Amino acid sequence: MTPRLESERALSVLICATLLLATAGCAARPKKVTLAVPASHPVQIASVEIEPGAARVVNVGTYKVGKYKSHDLRVLKQMLNKAIPVHGASKESFQVHVVVRSFLIAHDNTKGAGLACIAWALTDPDRELVFDEQFYASRRSPPLSIGGIKNRIHVGITKRIHQRTQDVASGRPLSPPPEDTYGGFERAASQVPNNLRSDLPTIFGGYDQWGNPVGLHRTVRGQSQEGSARHYDAIDWYNRLGIPRPPDAPAPETLRPGTFPPTGYPRTGYPGSP
Repeated sequence: MTPRLESERALSVLICATLLLATAGCAARPKKVTLAVPASHPVQIASVEIEPGAARVVNVGTYKVGKYKSHDLRVLKQMLNKAIPVHGASKESFQVHVVVRSFLIAHDNTKGAGLACIAWALTDPDRELVFDEQFYASRRSPPLSIGGIKNRIHVGITKRIHQRTQDVASGRPLSPPPEDTYGGFERAASQVPNNLRSDLPTIFGGYDQWGNPVGLHRTVRGQSQEGSARHYDAIDWYNRLGIPRPPDAPAPETLRPGTFPPTGYPRTGYPGSP
């Protein structure tokens, strides 16, 4: 085989492999979640929603794939439902309400990461708000495993919500946060590489006078834009769920940089989120 044919064949293989890898492994899949807390109170997942514009993908030198979609949200809901430790009817269950406020996927051709902001609330069988918090989940991974990033983040979200539901319902201190979940943005964002860089393969540009292939090598740089996943405001769960606001309930507030959203109401008996 001549050098020219060998180069053309290698280029074709590279293009096909790149297209295949770029479209594979982007969707999340349900994973089994084992909780590490004693459970005695029945729970139901009342709602799992995503805010408009919450999903964002940043790609540097790669195909723009991996955006968080409706399928991924269904997987999260399925995992939350499957992990329920104690089932019960609506009239006797604690109800969990979940909102995905942001879900960033960022990647180059050597690494990828995900960063999500999750808000959730817990109502008791009398439909009173007993706990709410806003937290972040993040995960860094080698390249071409976007689905794996989403899976690990989903596992962390599922564990945190279910373990804290049982803790609050039982009146005991909150369990330590599970892996990949954080009470504040800065710690979560520290798991995401700020600078992304892709060293792209040689772009075929023809042949020189001796029949050798010639081309151009490129390096593409960019930032993950992790700040786009941050939320300074907290959800007004009384308004969202249509629950009468008690006179002593804290009013919704806009958070200043470096502060955290309220982590539970009523405050008495429900320790703050780490």
